[in-house]
Amino acid sequence: MWSDHRDAAPFLPQAPSLPEKELVLQVFLYFLELGNCIEILNFYLENKVRDRISDLFLSNEYLEDKNLVRFIRARSGSINQAEQMIRKNVEWMAQEKIDELLRWKYPPNLEDYFPWWVCGFDEFGGPIVVIQTGLWEPAHVSGMKTDLVRYLLLIIEKCRRVLYARSTNRDYIPQFSVIIDCLGLGWKHYLSYDGIQAAILALRYFEANYPDSLRLGAAVNCGWEAF
Repeated sequence: MWSDHRDAAPFLPQAPSLPEKELVLQVFLYFLELGNCIEILNFYLENKVRDRISDLFLSNEYLEDKNLVRFIRARSGSINQAEQMIRKNVEWMAQEKIDELLRWKYPPNLEDYFPWWVCGFDEFGGPIVVIQTGLWEPAHVSGMKTDLVRYLLLIIEKCRRVLYARSTNRDYIPQFSVIIDCLGLGWKHYLSYDGIQAAILALRYFEANYPDSLRLGAAVNCGWEAF
């Protein structure tokens, strides 16, 4: 393809007028000839994204390669889409006051209704989280949709911080696995508007703002009502 390695310097900055994904493919194929193509391509993509979001004045932790690459993976290598995802993530974190979430005084009954804990770590350093979901009474959470969503986000945010802590001395951020214990769940729970809507909204927030964070999800003790 390109036989002279000296062509690499002018090739990347010039960014010829090719569709973005085609350009990324061209870069990938070029560095495939040089070796270490994955590392070099990731470096290229991460720095392109970092340059585009320089106006957001994000923390050094946020701008680390191992964090930015999660957004790039979540958008299949598209720099434009990764940039938009990051911008929406920053806006969402400010809107939901995520930085203040750990100081939030949540209703104490939520901890009784949805107990959770870390039962261990996988071989990559990711925590394995267990959540019990069948202990709550629909009547007791009626009208508490907002608090339910924030409590679920609190669990997710605590898991995220564990992931970052576990990434020390690693060149990647581990993913967490979750085991959902459905013992006790029944039709009365599935028919709870506030409970179901809170779960759906929390899942949407998770998908949009915590990319490449979940390694494995499993549900246990499921009754026939779950199907």
